[in-house]
Amino acid sequence: MANNKNYQFSGTKGLYVNFDKNGYVTEAKGFGTLMWTNLNLDKDLIGRHVDEIAQMLKENGVGNTYSDFEINVHIPLLKVMLEEKEKIINKCT
Repeated sequence: MANNKNYQFSGTKGLYVNFDKNGYVTEAKGFGTLMWTNLNLDKDLIGRHVDEIAQMLKENGVGNTYSDFEINVHIPLLKVMLEEKEKIINKCT
């Protein structure tokens, strides 16, 4: 992960997927190399949620890609999102 506002899942050969603090993809490069396909999926990922990316990797990811994504991006980002929602709820009560 990069900083508090942006989260990144990266790999070899310059591939990466950047997420905003709300869990949506803002930029991607080389994502298709993580899948059992050679499709250029980068543009199609923009605006998708971290949950959708996790599901895609679970179903079609190569090697340990899915578990690496879960541990390094998905779970930590969901935790941050829940903490932000809790702050908002506490402000309203």
